[in-house]
Amino acid sequence: MLTRENIFLSAKGVAKAVTNNAHREGDKTNYLAYQLPVISKIGAKIYSVLKMPRQTGKTWIASFIAIGYLLAGIDVLVCYPTLQQGWKQLLSKIAIILQSFGVVLLKSNQSGIVLANNATVHVVSTSDITKSARGFTVGIVIIDEGQDAPASALGRLLPSIKKYLRQELATVLIMGTGGFRSSLLEVAWRERGFQLVHVKPEKIIKVDPKYAIINTNDKKTLSAQEYRTEVNCELSTGGNASVLKHLDIPLPQEYAQSCVYTSSIGIDVGQMQDNTVVTHIKKHLGSVVHYEVAEILQLSCTYDQQCAIIKDWVVQRNLQTALISVEVNGVGRPIFDYLKSTNKKDTTPLIKVFPFTCTAKSKHGLVQKLQSLDYTKRIHYTDRRMADALAGLCEYYTEDGKWSVDHSDYLSSLMVAIARI
Repeated sequence: MLTRENIFLSAKGVAKAVTNNAHREGDKTNYLAYQLPVISKIGAKIYSVLKMPRQTGKTWIASFIAIGYLLAGIDVLVCYPTLQQGWKQLLSKIAIILQSFGVVLLKSNQSGIVLANNATVHVVSTSDITKSARGFTVGIVIIDEGQDAPASALGRLLPSIKKYLRQELATVLIMGTGGFRSSLLEVAWRERGFQLVHVKPEKIIKVDPKYAIINTNDKKTLSAQEYRTEVNCELSTGGNASVLKHLDIPLPQEYAQSCVYTSSIGIDVGQMQDNTVVTHIKKHLGSVVHYEVAEILQLSCTYDQQCAIIKDWVVQRNLQTALISVEVNGVGRPIFDYLKSTNKKDTTPLIKVFPFTCTAKSKHGLVQKLQSLDYTKRIHYTDRRMADALAGLCEYYTEDGKWSVDHSDYLSSLMVAIARI
């Protein structure tokens, strides 16, 4: 029986064969020392983001995994900003490796690859994802240069893996370097539950000491921003435009050990393409009031399932008497009605459930409240997922002069939680 484990074992076998054959005479670098662990990590999860410096083997790793699927007779979907770029960077490598193994290719060009077993590599452009990602049924989606792709591309691409998702064979891999917070690469792991596999220069240098020469040269020739994004693969910071700037300040020890606090829960119910986020914050009382983002819950299931999950989540944490605010602007009303409803058989009713309607004015005010707490270092993120999600979000003014802020389900949930406390 075919399993994802078998597919990724095959990918590792391809990596070993190709890497051993590709060594130049006298080259003793053990590239597999970081290639194989990366392949294993990607194989452990369906959804992954891979960050590595340029020219360090991202494309080779993707090639090995793609070939694992192709040899199993399963189609592959490759996504690049342009079809020419897809051929130059990934498809040509896949073709060369397969031909070196004696695999017959019925087609091999920038529009795709077809093997004798009819397994096919499809290639589409993320620059025009609305038109290009229709009608494919594949086992793996590989999106390269994810820092240049819009977050909306994900919703267009994921339906193509439905068949193999049911068979527990599917994989989605987004690759890239550093990027802006609104890019697909960053949104995927910060908000959509993708695991982050981040190979930093230090890891590569341990395997390939000669890479230290390249790394030193990059530090000299690239600007600080370019090195941060292209080599360290970190977020393109918003500078003064960042909504929040102090996301790493720990909660003072005196408050961490205190039981004197008030709890509030904010629920931002996601539209069809978004997640629902539940945020529990604690308002610690004392000579100076501090706020702690204690825990978050992310849901992507149906709304009727979300109702029961949220209720159980609250009860399990003994938060039935906490302030619970549900944003009801869009699709949140049914969840609010469910949490608010009571009956005689309910032994754990939620006592303080309120609707919250967000307007442009109230949103601006709540962001300013968060910024004030951030500036005075009085808000802390015990749940690091929230800090990751908020990092790099920027405020800006539209062309018609209206204030706005980068969208984030996590920021919305936090604003709802802090509104009444």
